[in-house]
This record gives sequence, C-alpha cells and structure tokens, in this order.
Amino acid sequence: MTRIEAADCRFLLGAATFACLVMGGGTVRGVAIDALLQIFIICAATYTIIRLRKSQTSWLGVTLFVLVLCAGLVQVIPIPTELIHSLRPEIFLPYLPDSQMEQSLSTISLSTSRTLPAIIIVLSVISMFIAFSKLSERDIAGILPFYILGLVVIMIVLVLRYSNVISDKSDHYLGYFANLGLFANENHLSILLCASIPLLVYLAFFRTRSYFPVFLVAFVLLCLLAIGSRAGIQIGFAVLVMSIFVLARRARLAGSVILGLLITLVVYGYGAFVRIGGDEVQTGLERRDFALTTLRGIGDNWILGTGYGSFDLIYPHYERLEDVYSPYVNHAHNDVLEIVLEGGAMGAFIVLFYLMALLLRLARSQANQLQLLSFLSIGVILVHSTVDYPLRTMAVAASFAFFNAIFFARLSAVRPVLPSGTTEDHGQAGVAPG
Repeated sequence: MTRIEAADCRFLLGAATFACLVMGGGTVRGVAIDALLQIFIICAATYTIIRLRKSQTSWLGVTLFVLVLCAGLVQVIPIPTELIHSLRPEIFLPYLPDSQMEQSLSTISLSTSRTLPAIIIVLSVISMFIAFSKLSERDIAGILPFYILGLVVIMIVLVLRYSNVISDKSDHYLGYFANLGLFANENHLSILLCASIPLLVYLAFFRTRSYFPVFLVAFVLLCLLAIGSRAGIQIGFAVLVMSIFVLARRARLAGSVILGLLITLVVYGYGAFVRIGGDEVQTGLERRDFALTTLRGIGDNWILGTGYGSFDLIYPHYERLEDVYSPYVNHAHNDVLEIVLEGGAMGAFIVLFYLMALLLRLARSQANQLQLLSFLSIGVILVHSTVDYPLRTMAVAASFAFFNAIFFARLSAVRPVLPSGTTEDHGQAGVAPG
C-alpha cells in the first residue's frame, strides 16, 4: 500500500464521515439526502476496499455484511405461502383481492418496498466499517480531523440557531425539519455529542497542544446544556468522568490538562444541576407501553419477523386502546426490540453475534486506553438505543462505524499516532486497524 493510495482512501472516507455528520441529522424515512449519503458511503467504501485489497480486512465486518445481506434476501424472495402459514398470524397472510383464497407465493416481509431500502442502509454502514478496517493506524488517525470538523460545524450551527443568526426558514433545506441546528431530533444530537466526549478527552491527554481538545470538550458540554435533554446532560456528565478515570489510571497526565478538565467538569456540573432542576420529570410511561406493545408483536412473529422497515405497519395491530397516544408511533424507541420484531430469530441472532464479538474484543483490549474509550462511545450509543432509535440517523450511524473501527482494530506495539501525524509516549500502545 503506497502513501498516495492511502491518502486517496483516507480523504474519501473522511469526506463521507464529514458529510454524514453535517447532513445526516434526519430521522424521516425516504429522505433524499440520506440516499445521497448512502451512495457516497458505498462509493467511498468500495473504492477503498478495491484500492487496498491487499490490506487485512475485518472478519467481523465481512461476517456482518454476509449475515445482513442473507437476512434481507430471505425476507424479499417469494416462497410458497403454505410454508409460512403456521408461522405467523392469519391476518398477515396474503389473500387474493375480493376472495378468501391465499396467494400461492408470498414474501416473509410484509413490505418489500421498505425492507430493501432498510437493508441497503445497514449494508452501507457496514461497508464503511469494513473500509475503515483496511486503513493503517496512521491513516485511521487521519480520519479524526474530518470527524472533529463535522462536530464543530454541528455545534456552530446549533449556536447560530439559538442566537437567531440562522432563521427558521432554513429548516427544510436538507429535506427534513431540522429544528435543532442540523438535527431533527434533540436526543439523537445529544447522544452524538456525548459519544464524542471520550475521543476528545483522549486527544486532550495525548496531544502536545491540548488546549483545543479541552475547549471542544467544554463546547460539547455547553451545547448539551443548551439543548436541555435531561438524558443528554446526565450521560454527558457520566461519560466525561469515566473518560478521565480510564486515562488517569495509566497515563502520565499534564497538570494543565487535568486542571482544565476539572474546571470544565465543575462548571458543567453546576449548569446541569440548574438545568435539570428547572425541568419537569419525564415518567417514561409512553416508551414503556411502546416496548410492551412491541413485545406482544414479537410473541406472534418471533420466528420469521415481519420485514425490516415494517414496524409502523404492524404496531397498530397490537396496540391496546389504553396505550394509544396522540403522537404517531413510527419506531419502538428500542432498536433491539424493533429488530427482533422485524427480523425475527435471524435478526435476534445478528444482534447477539455483534454483542458477543464486542464483549470478546473488550476482554482483549484491557491495556489499550483508546480502545477502551471507543468502547465507551459505542456503549453510550447502544444503551441509548434501548430507549430510542439513534442509529436510524445517518450521522450517528456513520460515527458508530468509526468508533467500531477503532475498537476492533489490531493492537500494535507502536506509540499512539495522532491526527497531526506525531507520536507521543504516554506508556500506551496504539492501534492498527485490521
């Protein structure tokens, strides 16, 4: 692999990451900008995989790609209806119009027009992870400036929106209602900012000039307070404390960095106390009812599933009268339950396979602080996915792929390689994706 080849791939993947961060904040199905981002990701990933074909490829990425592809194809290929007759409720079986006769052929998915786009979205993100895994340690560090630049743009636009410099008339220029800077959902933006904190803390400790990362950490926390999401404020506080703890265990820390982060932590803690104290307590009853209704659907469809992307078509059938709320329920607000409902046993297996790989990798990365922090970022998103659907946002999905690429990278004996291309010795091994 030549440096020119690596530079091309690094730039394309970095540009795709940046584009997803600043333009992938929508949550509505079928947004044109999301389709363009997926095309960009697929092109960049394909170019990288072919260009760096001699580099080692992540076995996990390839396995997940094959599993998801097979799971999607199985759902959209027509099969004899009699094979699925006893495996799902009769109301979901296909009947010929104006008669009570079943169609001879049917698909497992109740909506192939939704399943195919859903599978393409997931495959594009997995292909991005595979492409990241083919980069060297130095080149994957070169993705960091693109990620940080995207993060800065997000926060600047958020501040400009709050200060009324950007008018509300620009809400729809991305094709979706961006009512919070560049994002449609305040919780998704909050969790993206929270998941970025460990990476920024790492840079603050291991860069020679640590003032900019410390400033970014403070900027992220300020944005979380401005957004006002109770969960985001609490998670941001916890993630910052855990990130400092992970690095403080082994690294030789600069006093100025510790002082700067501690001051930031104290000021943020006071702001969080004031901000949370002024909000009404959320009971969470709606999301509990969403989960219980989804579980009833899983009970009837756990073998085959109903088809990826079909949740809002199936959910009303299992909704009890006392559980009906005025907001339209388009997702289960629990990605695991939604995947199991739509994907059945195969979907549950894919989720368990990934979680097992994650835990096994964690057991092997105890000595590597960057990977421990990337695991913390992954964990933040996964935990939030049990009460929301952040991975349905392209910005969060692309960031999730990047965090996984760092976490599942090969351990190497070299010192950390920073975005600037310099290395520093803090008693810490670096990583080399593979």
